[in-house]
Amino acid sequence: MKIRIRVTDADRERLGVEQEWVEADPYSLSLNETIVLQKGVEVEGVICSYDSANAWRNALSADDSFAWKVLFWLGLRRAGIKAPLGEFDATIIGWEQESDPVDPGEPGKDPSTPETTS
Repeated sequence: MKIRIRVTDADRERLGVEQEWVEADPYSLSLNETIVLQKGVEVEGVICSYDSANAWRNALSADDSFAWKVLFWLGLRRAGIKAPLGEFDATIIGWEQESDPVDPGEPGKDPSTPETTS
């Protein structure tokens, strides 16, 4: 799954982002990124953190502002911009979600059943 976030012209200029959209996959975090989420960062005097990457992903679906800031930060990192999470600020003016195609699997087989080997 990829989520694309539209970057305002002012943020693009201030942050040095060339493209209008940055994208991040909420299921693709490095160990260092996960550590930052777990240890937390200070944002405007408040320490913000998540217990796990799953807790962060759940917060995204709950429309948690810090979760969206993290996603934007990941998109910037994927675009080559290394801004400290606690220090950068930006405005989200639009976003799009692109899901990976789902493999229907074998006919008659429940896709949620894990594969087994003998």
